[in-house]
Amino acid sequence: MATDEQIAEAFNAGYTMQKIDPAMVEKLLSTKNDSEIMNAMAQGAKQLEREKIIHQQQEIKERSQIKTHKR
Repeated sequence: MATDEQIAEAFNAGYTMQKIDPAMVEKLLSTKNDSEIMNAMAQGAKQLEREKIIHQQQEIKERSQIKTHKR
């Protein structure tokens, strides 16, 4: 059983690896290893993707507000 520290490290590793090499993360996570560590890495990678989507939505909202104020 993985410790909380190991799970946190795996989450952070997944997050960081997703920034650097998303294809490698996808390949790594496509293995049939269903361990706590692999699940934590997958969650870290997903967290980065969620943050990217939120950032994109904020940019769209800001551009929309700028266009509205220019009219």
